Amino acid sequence: MNLRKNKKKSGVNTIITLVIFVLVAGFLIIDGIIQCVKVNSGNILDISTAKPSDFKSGTYVEGEIYISYGCYATMEETTNYVFKRTSGYYYLIPVCYYDEDTGDFSDDFRYVGINVGSGDHEFFDELTDYTYGDSFTDPGTYKFKGKINSTGSEEEGYKMDFIKSGFTDEELQDPDLISKNYYELPYTIQIIKPADYLSMILIGAAILVVCAIIIVIKAVKSKNTISAGPSTSTPAGSVPPEFMTQSTYQPNGSDPFSGQNPFNTTQAGSVSDSYGSQPNGGDNAYTGQPNSGQGQPFVPWNGADMTSSNSGTNTSGIDNNTFKLK
Repeated sequence: MNLRKNKKKSGVNTIITLVIFVLVAGFLIIDGIIQCVKVNSGNILDISTAKPSDFKSGTYVEGEIYISYGCYATMEETTNYVFKRTSGYYYLIPVCYYDEDTGDFSDDFRYVGINVGSGDHEFFDELTDYTYGDSFTDPGTYKFKGKINSTGSEEEGYKMDFIKSGFTDEELQDPDLISKNYYELPYTIQIIKPADYLSMILIGAAILVVCAIIIVIKAVKSKNTISAGPSTSTPAGSVPPEFMTQSTYQPNGSDPFSGQNPFNTTQAGSVSDSYGSQPNGGDNAYTGQPNSGQGQPFVPWNGADMTSSNSGTNTSGIDNNTFKLK
């Protein structure tokens, strides 16, 4: 019974685990497909010509960056509170700066952050130096596609401190600047590359394949069942294994029962009748314990009669005078 309970509990845990992995795989695949469709669709927001009101979390954008005002924050990955590596860099860039109608600089100009990986931060450092005139080498422009995310409170604090550092104390008191929040928009652009959404789709698909393999293995193994154990009663016509063991033991190594059935089950009364209910209220045929009121356990070859509890007839099929031990 315990084996079956443990097996059932293990099966439930396996199903729960598989469901969780399938859900994770589904999320990765769906999110990857959505990103692939969104960034490659023609209806995508251009950061240079967009209006400040167009910036909303979850909006997909594209652009060509030729100005960088510098890095205002970094993302550091740590292990057990020990510094490991810098995985992300946040740079301040301009948006909404081009007026398509006039072909000139737009009054809707704003600042937003952009999160770039470790492979691109050197380019943005060079672009920052060129923007401020610290370098005369033009590094070119940076074309990208990405997604707008709301800026977290900690990052927002770093960004606002960085922006305010570019104004004088008098300018910081300007009501117009204050009303425009110093031209800052509380958003950060997350760059999306083809490798990002393709890897999500492939990882999700790989998880589904592994789950499918596990399900097949479990289905095959489920065909093998474990019985609940021996029955508490012996079917008619069968011999309890305990007595068969006793009948094969001979002190002198001989086998007087060779070639015949010492327990002739064809005689009146069956072995199950003889041993299923023992006299004196005992029922210990399968435990090896003597019945209540008996001094010794029953031995088939000691000359005692095996009588049926129903008929009282000899059911052994053996002449009692044939086998008598001295």
